[in-house]
Order: sequence, then C-alpha cells, then structure tokens
Amino acid sequence: MKLKVLLKKYVAEKSLYNSSGTISFYESHIPFLLKGFSSDIEVESISKDAVISFIKTAQARGISNNTINHRLGILKAACRFYGLKDLEFYSLKKLPVVFRTYGFLDKSKQLTISTIVNELYFPYRVMICLFLDTGVRLSELINIELANVDFENRNIYLTKTKTNCSRYVYFTKETLDLLIRYVPKNCHRKFLFVNRLKKPFKVNAIETAFYRIRQKFGIKKLSPHMLRHTLATNLYNNNADLIFIESVMGHSNTETTKRYIHTDVEGNSKRYDLFKKSTFLDKK
Repeated sequence: MKLKVLLKKYVAEKSLYNSSGTISFYESHIPFLLKGFSSDIEVESISKDAVISFIKTAQARGISNNTINHRLGILKAACRFYGLKDLEFYSLKKLPVVFRTYGFLDKSKQLTISTIVNELYFPYRVMICLFLDTGVRLSELINIELANVDFENRNIYLTKTKTNCSRYVYFTKETLDLLIRYVPKNCHRKFLFVNRLKKPFKVNAIETAFYRIRQKFGIKKLSPHMLRHTLATNLYNNNADLIFIESVMGHSNTETTKRYIHTDVEGNSKRYDLFKKSTFLDKK
C-alpha cells in the first residue's frame, strides 16, 4: 500500500470517532511524512534506515524530538491499524523529549492582563476571562453551546472536548457579569461565541486575536493554553487537590495535571519555612 493511500484512509477512519482537534492534529503532520518518505513509496518498503534518515533530516532542520515522535507515531499507528505489524522500524524507540511548557501568568502578569482586558473587543474580553476561569482548550471554547451555560450555578457543561468525555467547568461571579452583558436577552443562538456575522468563531480567528493583543500591548507570551496552565496553577496554589484539578482540566490522569502546575518560587520558600526551621534539629 502506498504511504499517501494509507494515511488518507487512516485519517478518514479516525474521523468517525475522534474529535476535530485530533483530526486537525493528524492532518498538520501528515504532509511532513509524505515529504520525508515520498508519498508514492510502498509502506512495506520503509526500512529502519529510512526512518533514521527521516529523523536526522528533521533534527537538522530544528524540529523537536517531540514533534518527530508525533509524526512517526502517526505512521506506526496507521500501519498497525491496517495490520502491517512486522515492519522493521517498529523496533525504534521514541526519541527523548523534554515536556514543552507554555508557562503561566504569575500574580503580576495576571494584574497586567486584568487592566488590558478592559480595552479589548468585548467578546475577546469575555473569552480571556473564561479561559482563566475554566481552563478550557481553544477548540472546546468555540464549541460551547449557549444551552449548556448554567448562569445560576456558574458552570458550563462541555460536550465537545479533546478526549470526547463531557465535563463541567466553572466560572466566577465577575465572569458571570460579563456573560450576562454579552448574551442578549431571549437569545436563541446555538453557540455562546459568535462573530459580527453571527457565525461561530474559528480557531484561527482567536489565535490571530491573541497575536494582535501581544503585538499591541508588547506582551511576549500570551495564549489560550497559557491561560489553561494558569488556572491549574492558581487552583493548586489555593489548595485545590489534584483530583479536582484533573477533573476541571479534563485530563485522564494526575501525572498530566502535574505538568500544568508551575512552581511559585517565592510561595514555596515561605511554605518551606513553615515545615523546616533549622538545619539539624527543628524546634517544635
């Protein structure tokens, strides 16, 4: 089977039961596989040497090990899905990676954002507050249905998520006030966020908006995923337990959740002093 045929069939099959975000992820990496191995190559003829050459070429171009692993992971998964289990390159182990951190907004940066947000186009203002309150992913935010927003109890029931598992997220009274102003009375639209043409926002529109916000206000780093990390860190620093944070974030395990919690050096120093008074014998 030719590589381009294999990958096309695989994505078509996966689209039946995976989220649009997952399919977009596959589609973003497949062109690099087709270019790296040649789209017309027979999958069965891809050798271990060919894969090693693919890896070295990618590394020479500055591609991270994590991205290379993702691309080869798609290839391996597609091969296994169609019963091609004895290919030589299966024996290659994943390349070592360092988890990419998106960073988070510390207290001073959150204060900065709180002043900037008042100057934004109102829907973007509401979005940023919801990102900070709920920790939703960008793909989840644009799919929030108005009917699933509980104004009285300040929660949102997410039905379209990355993991395909529905969950509840929560928002503050401050954000509730913004939502009440944003949503017209007797509104019957399907999605919470719509643009000036009354159409649902697209991912690239919001990504462009964040880019313009960074440029306008001279902010080096600001993204929806960074705000997601910020929520996890804020909840942890306010003594929320990992199980609760995991459920809000929509993670499948607490190990993933831990990656979203960032160290507060100053806070940890004070916390350390509460437990450790002396080098040798702590006085009670």
